[in-house]
Amino acid sequence: MRDFRFKKMLYIQKQLQKEKVKLTLDNPDLNALVFRLFDKKLQKPSVRAYFVWAVSEYIKEYVLDECVLTDYLPEQWDKVFGCQLPFVIETTMVIMYLHNQIYDAKYGVETKQKIRENVQAANLLERQLYYYIQEHFNSRESELITTYVQKMLDYVEVGQWAEQTYNHYDSYGFESEKLSISKEIDDFINLALEPIQSIIQEIQKEIPNKAEFIHNYFKRITLTTGSLFILTVELIGELLHCKYQEMSNLEPLLNFVRVHGVMRQVVNDVCDFIVGETAAKNKKDCCKDLINKNITLPLIFDLESNDSTSLVKDYLNDKITVDTLDHIVVAKELINSKAIFKAMKYGQKLVTLSENYSNNLEGKEKFLLDLNSIANNNKFYHQIFQLRNQMKNCKGKCENTREKEKNDDI
Repeated sequence: MRDFRFKKMLYIQKQLQKEKVKLTLDNPDLNALVFRLFDKKLQKPSVRAYFVWAVSEYIKEYVLDECVLTDYLPEQWDKVFGCQLPFVIETTMVIMYLHNQIYDAKYGVETKQKIRENVQAANLLERQLYYYIQEHFNSRESELITTYVQKMLDYVEVGQWAEQTYNHYDSYGFESEKLSISKEIDDFINLALEPIQSIIQEIQKEIPNKAEFIHNYFKRITLTTGSLFILTVELIGELLHCKYQEMSNLEPLLNFVRVHGVMRQVVNDVCDFIVGETAAKNKKDCCKDLINKNITLPLIFDLESNDSTSLVKDYLNDKITVDTLDHIVVAKELINSKAIFKAMKYGQKLVTLSENYSNNLEGKEKFLLDLNSIANNNKFYHQIFQLRNQMKNCKGKCENTREKEKNDDI
């Protein structure tokens, strides 16, 4: 299954590269500014673009009435759901990344000039995207897709605000307020978190004094990460004229996606403490959550540990500066306190939960389930286990040395 996914992702990647040409601007300098990040992302296959295709395949096979499919002949179906719509979602994601690099000071976006360039790139790319939607979809599709793209961007933006307001260390030492935004967004969050309430409650029982803070964390990551997956499913459902009964048939898929989106962010928060490079992050972006004092699940577990000599706590309380913050020491601390493994454990529990919800899906759930492999097998997790093993080996050698010195003294 994994080989099939990679081959399909590579195929879709080539389609996205062809579509990107349609957004090209006449001015080469402006073109380089707008597509700097986009070009980097298109060098590798996209999980989100594959997700669009996999969801549409599932809905076509198991949810839709056959008569609905007459709207999309086979060739048109492949073009819309295997190329154009994945391209729209990927472009939307790049716009989000450009904003996120500003908020989190990632990829060197820290100076006024770099920030200005990212703002300009995001604004121009969004404008080009709307032109693309108008030109390549019919009027009904164009209106629907534009509405959902705007909603995706809005929800993520609100999630970024919530991170600074409710999940920042400045609010960690106080009794947390309940995160509430608007009826529409609150209803979206509550529905999205229904499938994982048992896991949220399990974490809250483990750290009862931070129950509301933990709840706010999951609300926030539902907006910043989960919303893109959920709204993509809803958009495809509406594009395919899913009636009320058919939309209710989408619930098993929606529940899988609601859990999957949150799981991906928990995994991402774990990986933040390991040096690595992606399209939107470079090696210097290690520990950015800690540096920005954004309290994620691994940091919650570490802060609530009993380690009195905590580098994390010292930094958060301004006892040391960012210049003296050694990312290897931080990673070792999170390993010693077991904070990083506790967060990984809950990421794995989210995988199990999503698979339980997928039991109601038919054969093509395999296209989706393989996406869960990120919680078991990724390059950052490998580095965590390697570091833990190095620490164990070092500890064993130190104990052997001390024992030998003790015997020599005798």
